[in-house]
Amino acid sequence: MVDEMRSEKGSCNLLTSFDNLFNLKDISDFRGEIIQLLRPLSSSISSDNSFSFQGQILRFYDEFLERSYLSTIVEETEDIVTMFDLDLKLLTANRAFVKAVWKHDITEVVGKTHEEIYSPHIDMETVKQYSSDEALAQTLPKGNFIERERNIIYPDGVEKSFHSRKFPLFNLEDQVIATATIARDISSLKLIQRELKESENKYRYLFQNASDKIFLLKIRDDGLPGRFVEVNNAACRSLGYSRKEFLSMALRDIEGITGPPNMEKIMKILRKKGRTTFEADHVRKDGSGINVEISAHLFHLEGEPLMLCISRDISERKEREVLSHNYQRQLQGLSYRVTYLEEKTRRSIAHQLHDNIGQDLILSKLRLEMARKGLSDPETCSHLDEAFRNLENAISYVRDITFELSPPVLYELGFSAAVEWLGEKLEKQSGIKISCQFKNIPSEMPDDIKAFLFRAVRELLTNVIKHAEATVADVSATVIKGDLRVSVRDNGKGIRRLSDHEYSEKDYSFGLFSLREQARTLGGFLSIGRNRNGGARVSISLPLALGKREP
Repeated sequence: MVDEMRSEKGSCNLLTSFDNLFNLKDISDFRGEIIQLLRPLSSSISSDNSFSFQGQILRFYDEFLERSYLSTIVEETEDIVTMFDLDLKLLTANRAFVKAVWKHDITEVVGKTHEEIYSPHIDMETVKQYSSDEALAQTLPKGNFIERERNIIYPDGVEKSFHSRKFPLFNLEDQVIATATIARDISSLKLIQRELKESENKYRYLFQNASDKIFLLKIRDDGLPGRFVEVNNAACRSLGYSRKEFLSMALRDIEGITGPPNMEKIMKILRKKGRTTFEADHVRKDGSGINVEISAHLFHLEGEPLMLCISRDISERKEREVLSHNYQRQLQGLSYRVTYLEEKTRRSIAHQLHDNIGQDLILSKLRLEMARKGLSDPETCSHLDEAFRNLENAISYVRDITFELSPPVLYELGFSAAVEWLGEKLEKQSGIKISCQFKNIPSEMPDDIKAFLFRAVRELLTNVIKHAEATVADVSATVIKGDLRVSVRDNGKGIRRLSDHEYSEKDYSFGLFSLREQARTLGGFLSIGRNRNGGARVSISLPLALGKREP
């Protein structure tokens, strides 16, 4: 082809210009320049031959450019690329290989065997394996390769891992002419894998040796927990199933006789918050039950939704709670009995004071008044007057004690009248304006409720006077759905809020604790809050239907 080109007029200038193309800095203009240079041949070469000649030149260029790009990629890659001939001598290699064998230039290793290249840096056993693989690769059919992973200890003591792929190269007659190797330093990858393995082993150890039972469950298509994916040793020991048995079971297989918790509600919370805690009953393989508290977490692993359950045995805690509840009921019963006996004693003492001592004092006063009328001696009259005043004080004192212990008005006229009398009395003593409002209050109510509510109102109004710094207090009572609700409000400084539903009882009175417990004993409750315009509000609600209960 070159001789034909030189026989044509002007072809020498064409070849000279063609040679200069390789000096172009911008290789993207290479193809365009060739086309421009070939145009003068159009007049000296027939049309068919001209197109054929131009096509061959352009195909040559395309192949050259493709090989140039591939050569650049191979040279610049961080992977090691080598080519050995059939005599196991290096034909060529890229920069990564030259650097890996502690050389500066490719000429230092071309034409050498593995033993000559690596000695004395690499142990000979590894080098022999390299040579053996080269020989083996020469026997492989087209399209096959040898894949290896090897660890190499460098002279500085650093150990590196390499993954290599070795394959034969064929000529146009499908004859093996060399072997090629592409190797990659996977030391960092191996380190990451090792760290991941160590981390996996650590967390697996923690998983398997945790004292709490741990379950991992699939989420069914309907959004509810399905089969077990994994369980730890504590779960197997506690429930008596082997891991193999567990993996063939679902959560419903260990649910207690009381039935499962509301899983739809639990899963709704899980999907919203990602975690929640609930209580459930599980059944062991032997049929015995166990109370558990489950901390559930929802997450995705490789795109699959899973539910992690950490289960803690709370059977002992439940037993303690039952005992505590029983003790509390016993204490409440004892408290009610003490309160009942106290009220009974109060009424008895008040009755004795009113009917005996009070009556005797009144009679004595009347007799002194009669005796005073028949006397004229000033000194004697003076002594009688003093005795008369003492009797009046004693009568007033006995009356006050009687009302403090058990006001007769409470049992004679009822709860409303007793509270109004109490309000008038405390208003005179404190100067605080006290108003009372009653609605639908029954004329008859159980004595234990009537006595407790009266004492509660007296305690609350006393607290207002002592602590609230108020000028106005209001007592209201009404019946709502069979419950009698009594409230005491004031316009004072209020009660410090601890949370959305809790207030500091210390800011008001320690007696609130006693009132709260007594209200519980009677089947009711005590609530504390704030008024819209400031001040405190304390309400007590009791069921009227309980009636009087004799201890």
